[in-house]
Parts: sequence; structure tokens; C-alpha cells
Amino acid sequence: MNSADYLADNPYARFGDLAVNATEDSRRTFIRKTYIHLMLAVYAFIAFEWLFFAMGLEAPALRFIATMPMGWLLVMGAFFLVSVVADRWARSDTSRGMQYAGLMLYVAAEALIFVPLLALAKFKTINIEGQLMVLMANRYILPAALEYQKQIGQSVAAVKAGGGASPSAKKLLSKYTKLVDAFRSQTDALTVLLDHSGGSAEKHAKFMRDKVVPAMTKLRETGDTIETLTPHGLWPLPTYREMLFVK
Repeated sequence: MNSADYLADNPYARFGDLAVNATEDSRRTFIRKTYIHLMLAVYAFIAFEWLFFAMGLEAPALRFIATMPMGWLLVMGAFFLVSVVADRWARSDTSRGMQYAGLMLYVAAEALIFVPLLALAKFKTINIEGQLMVLMANRYILPAALEYQKQIGQSVAAVKAGGGASPSAKKLLSKYTKLVDAFRSQTDALTVLLDHSGGSAEKHAKFMRDKVVPAMTKLRETGDTIETLTPHGLWPLPTYREMLFVK
């Protein structure tokens, strides 16, 4: 396809022309195609971010930014060069495929720049969530669990004092006590882990991923089990049913 045929087939290939001078139908088509391409670029950005994080690029990206002198300046310089190439491809009158290649190249470069930024935000968010979990465990869940544990113990003692036996209550007390003890120890362990601050940004990120996140998961699982055994009247937090306004 020569240049004349390409321009005849693509009315918007002349970047010097103004869309406002086109007919109403042409402008409508232009706007619709513009936002369709914008939507596709956003989805491509999300896909690239998922791919980069799945490949484990967040730790090397943080290491490069933290240890490389003038790291961000080098990154922005590389991004500028890539954007120039991408813009040239996007304005190409050779083929439509080259234009899409330029768009994808720019989106990929933009997504790569966001990897260290999103990694920092991710691990900062994990720290905030961990601190909130510790607060909720100590202020709400543990007091309620200890109160129910006391009630079970009093029930077992009352049955025993009356000369009866309650194997099921004793079994519940034993199971519940083990859960409460595990929940308390996991809360204390998470508190210690959240105080980690030494080392480089990469080491801190790996520590949050390998140590803090698993500790949060264990604490959440134990808390969920305690919730299923604790009476509704004693449980201090809204349940999923209550949050969804389901009676």
C-alpha cells in the first residue's frame, strides 16, 4: 500500500488536519474510536502490570531505584527515548499494525515505570493492614474471645459442681482455648514482624512478602475460626451477613 492509498483509506492519518473540521458523523466516529483505543490501552496497562508482578520484577525494580545513582533520572531518560520511538511508530503511514505497535510499546514502557511505584504502595499498604489487624485483634477480638472462654469454663465448672459431666463442653473449652492462645501468639508475632525496618528497600519488600503476609494470613484464618465459634452477641465486629444487610 502506497502513501496515497493509505491516506485515502485512513482519513485521520493526516495529523495536521483538525477533527473539528470534519463532518458530524466523522467526528462522532473519531471520538468513539478514540475512547475505544483509550480503553484498550488501560486494559493493556493492567495486563502488563500483572505480567511484570507475576514475573517478580518488583524487587529488582526497587533495588535498581534504591542502589543505582541517579536511578530515576536514568529511568526517565530511557522512557523519553522509548516514547519518541513509540510516537514515531504511532504516526507511521506504513501500516496500521505499526501504529498499534507504537501504542503497545508506550503502554509497556509506562507500565514498567509504575512497577517500583506500585511495589512501594503495595508494601506500604501491607504494613498499614498489618497494624490494623494487630489493633483489631488486641482491642476487639481477644477481649471477646476471652469473655466467651470464661463463660465456657464457668459452664463446665457449674456442671461439674452439680455432679454432672459435660464432655462436649470440655471439648469445646479445650478447642477454644487452643485457638485463643494461638491467636494471641500470632498477634504478638505479627507485631514484632511489623517493626522490621532495616536493610534496603528490596530486602524490606522481600521481608514483607515472605514474612509479614504469611503471618497476616495465619492470623486472619485463626480469627475466622474463632468467629465461627463465638456467639453473635459477644462478637464485637460486623459479620459479612450484617455488612450485606442480610438478617
